[in-house]
Amino acid sequence: MTKARLDGLYFLAIGILLFLVCGIAFERMSPASMQDFRVLYNPARCLLHDCDPYSQVDVFRVSRQFGRIYDTDSKTVREIVTRYIYPPTAFVMTIPFALLP
Repeated sequence: MTKARLDGLYFLAIGILLFLVCGIAFERMSPASMQDFRVLYNPARCLLHDCDPYSQVDVFRVSRQFGRIYDTDSKTVREIVTRYIYPPTAFVMTIPFALLP
């Protein structure tokens, strides 16, 4: 390996570590962490249970059934995490996460 390629690999590794450290730090500092993930997770979970992921009522029902809607969530948060705005092709990426408990 040439010195330039080795230096590039070092910079890549340092960048990856920097992004991981920043991501972990921001997640711990955020009072409402994982809200953005719930926007993707809840409709994908609804799709796995043969519901319409674009229907807020269906997503809310399935999310409530599996404990993904919390009593401490405000009305705005509940509306945000039950509305799915992404195209159907996004489920290719979100269904594997919805299979996780």
